Amino acid sequence: MDARLQAEIVLGNLPAGSRVKVNDLARDWTLSPAPLREAVQRLAARGVLEMSPQRGARVAPVSLREAHELYELRMQLEPQALRLSMLNADESYNADVIDAHRSFMALGRRPRSNPASASDIYLAHRTFHDATMSRCTVLWLLRLVGVLMDQTMRYIRFTFAKEAPRRGEHDELVELIVSGDVNAAPRALLEHLERSSIYLESALAKAGLD
Repeated sequence: MDARLQAEIVLGNLPAGSRVKVNDLARDWTLSPAPLREAVQRLAARGVLEMSPQRGARVAPVSLREAHELYELRMQLEPQALRLSMLNADESYNADVIDAHRSFMALGRRPRSNPASASDIYLAHRTFHDATMSRCTVLWLLRLVGVLMDQTMRYIRFTFAKEAPRRGEHDELVELIVSGDVNAAPRALLEHLERSSIYLESALAKAGLD
């Protein structure tokens, strides 16, 4: 349920600042409102949604300043989490990273008659990056990274068209991870995040956000 609600945000069906109408969504999805309300509470706890006694749940707003702050923090934390994860790597870890990468790449090979949705691509992309950091033993570091990734989710729709041409960056990252290069892989991830930040800030500026 969390993933389905997140997909609505990624697709822009629930844009930043919009109200989450639980009863309407439950009717459209033909399910009970109870599990949807629980999902709303969980996403609110992660900061993706904002709760107000008078206004109910709304998707947290977006801004150029927040986007910059999110990526500044991600650039500090994610390469560190990747390096710590790689220090605990084994054949199983490498296999998980390769499998997640293949699943992500497979979405780009879907026929035009049945293209992958924005939510499919977001979830596969997130699964890939989660796999790369899965062996990090500093739990609070992983929690902080997860929170930042959750917040970035609200911005995906602004740069969705930019993601497909950049998948080669993931190929390079996987090669460095599997080779065990604990210096080059975090550096490649940092460069990937830097480019993502540039693309996003440019898109937000064009959209008139500050």
